[in-house]
Amino acid sequence: MASPPPRRAAERYGAGTGFLLDGYRSRSTLSTSGNPTMNPQPLPPQPKFVLWLLWFAITFGLVMIYSFAAPKGGEGAKALQYLPMVPLAISVFIRWVLLPRQKSVATAMPVFIIGLAMAEGCGILGMFLVPQLKETYLVLALLGLFQFAPLWAGKLE
Repeated sequence: MASPPPRRAAERYGAGTGFLLDGYRSRSTLSTSGNPTMNPQPLPPQPKFVLWLLWFAITFGLVMIYSFAAPKGGEGAKALQYLPMVPLAISVFIRWVLLPRQKSVATAMPVFIIGLAMAEGCGILGMFLVPQLKETYLVLALLGLFQFAPLWAGKLE
C-alpha cells in the first residue's frame, strides 16, 4: 500500500490562518479551561488611552518638527503674517463649541482629531510661512494643543 503524498503546509494547517503564529495565544484569547477559544475576540482599545496617545503624539510631533525641520532664519511675506492664526481660531471654535456637544467617544474622536490638526497647523504654517515669528506661532500652537488635552473625556460615555 502506497503512502499518501505529503500535504502542503496550507492544507495541513488551513489556508490563511497564519499557522506560524497558531502556537502563540495571548491570555485574552484563552478560555477558562486554558484552551484557545474557537472565535477569539480582540480586546477593544481603551478610548481614553487612545485620546491621550493621539494628543501626546501630535504635540510631540510638532515639537520635533520645530526642532529638526524649521528654517533657521529668513524673512516671510508680510501679507501672510497672520495666516497661521486661521487654523488656530478654527481649533478654538472646535474645542469650545463643537467638542462639548459630543456625547460619546466615538462621536468626539473625529472632532478631536480635526481640532488637533488645526492647532498643529498653526505651528507648522507659522514655521514655514513666517520664519521670523516661528517661536511665537509654536507657543500659540502648543497652547492650542494643550486646550485639547483629554481631561474633558471623563464626561463621555
